Amino acid sequence: MATRELDRPQAESDDLEALWELPSAQAGAARWRWALPAEPRLLARSIFWGWIAVLATGILLAPAPDPHAVYPWYSAIALYAWLGAGVAAWALFSAGMRPLAYVVGSLAGAHGIVVGIACRQTGHHTGSWWLFETVAFALLTAASLVGVATSRRAAERD
Repeated sequence: MATRELDRPQAESDDLEALWELPSAQAGAARWRWALPAEPRLLARSIFWGWIAVLATGILLAPAPDPHAVYPWYSAIALYAWLGAGVAAWALFSAGMRPLAYVVGSLAGAHGIVVGIACRQTGHHTGSWWLFETVAFALLTAASLVGVATSRRAAERD
């Protein structure tokens, strides 16, 4: 395939040559960023209602626990850490301390993942309920981490 020259007006060619001569951007000036939500209030409401939905689903639809399941000591610690982090995140959010609430909420989500895995390991619930718990808390953790990044970006702008 042969190349061919494009007929461009001289002014356009001069503009392209001028652009070619410009210095490149500095390394630190053009940082790539994730596309974070522009409206932090919408993100906060989404995370809040996500937690409500996951907890309501857990209360209403969780299968009955196995009464003969043996629980190791670390599963109780994981459960109480999850409850404590969730209450702390809610209290921080209510107090208007969103950046810290996002951090604590991501820790609560991570503990929720551990609780879901412990549910599978102990046979606490039958079936695939542990999978719902693990995936739901992983999504809430990811949303909270987006909140952390959004609040950091907002702090950098101020």
